[in-house]
Amino acid sequence: MTTAAPSRPRVIYIPEPSLEFGMGQQLEYPRDGLFLYGPVTTTADLATVRYGVIGTRDGVRRLRDWARSVSGLIGAPVPGPRSRGVEPQHVPFPGFSAAFGAQWPATPTHVIDDIDPAEIHRCLRIENRYEAVHATVDLYVKRLVTENNRIENPPAFWFVVIPDEVYELGRPLSRVRKAERLAGNITISRGRARSLTIAPTLFEEENQQAEIYRYANHFRRQLKARLLGDKIITQIARETTLTPSEFARVDGRPLRPLALGRIDGQRRRRRRHRRAATNSPH
Repeated sequence: MTTAAPSRPRVIYIPEPSLEFGMGQQLEYPRDGLFLYGPVTTTADLATVRYGVIGTRDGVRRLRDWARSVSGLIGAPVPGPRSRGVEPQHVPFPGFSAAFGAQWPATPTHVIDDIDPAEIHRCLRIENRYEAVHATVDLYVKRLVTENNRIENPPAFWFVVIPDEVYELGRPLSRVRKAERLAGNITISRGRARSLTIAPTLFEEENQQAEIYRYANHFRRQLKARLLGDKIITQIARETTLTPSEFARVDGRPLRPLALGRIDGQRRRRRRHRRAATNSPH
C-alpha cells in the first residue's frame, strides 16, 4: 500500500489595495494619501469636532496646547544622533482639517479642570490594588457622568488627561513602594467577593465592598467599562504625550523621546527577530 505524498502548502499573495483620497487620487499608504490629497470630502461645509476634556488644571492646559498644535502644520521631527539619513516614517503633518476634512477647534466645548492631583496621588497608593484603581477611576467617572447628564448637548467624546503616575500605578502588575502604601477601607478579599456574587450576605456593607472587585484593576479598562452604561466615549491621554518637551530627566534628556524612542524600539525588536530566525533550527 502506497502512501500519498503530503501536499505542499500554497502561498497566495494578495496585493495591497489602493485607497481613494481627495479628488479621486489613489495610494496604498493612508498617511501619504491624507498628507498629499486629503480625505474624500468637500471642504465647503466642514464638520466641527466637539470634544470635552477632564483632568487636573495642568493636564487640561497641556491638552489645550496640544489641540492648538494639531490645528496647523507640524513639521517632520529633527533627526536624532542615531537617525538614518532618510527616515521615511518621519513626515510633516498638514494639520487636522487638511488631513481629515473636519474643523478641529483649539478650545474644547466642555472643560472639567478641578481633578485634584494630590487626591490622585493618594488613591493610587492604597495598598489594596483593586481599591486603589477603583478610587482613582471614581475621581473621573463621577464627574464625567454628572457633567454629561447636566449639559443639554454633550460633546461627542472626552479627553481624559492623566499624569504619568496613573499610567505607572494603574495597571495589574504595578506595585507601590512599601513605605508609600496607605490603608484602605476594603476589608474583604477578592475570594470572599467572588463567593458573594453567588450567595450575597445579609451584611450590606460586604455586598457593597464586593463591587470593588467587579472590574479589572486596570485604570483604562475600568474607566471605559464603567462609562459604557452612560454611553460616554473617552480617549485617555498622558500628560507626557501631549507636551513631551515639558518633561525631562535629571540629566536634561527627554523623559519620553516619543518619536525616536519608538523607532529605536522597533529596530531593536527587528534585530531580535532576525537573530532568533538565524539561530532557529531548520
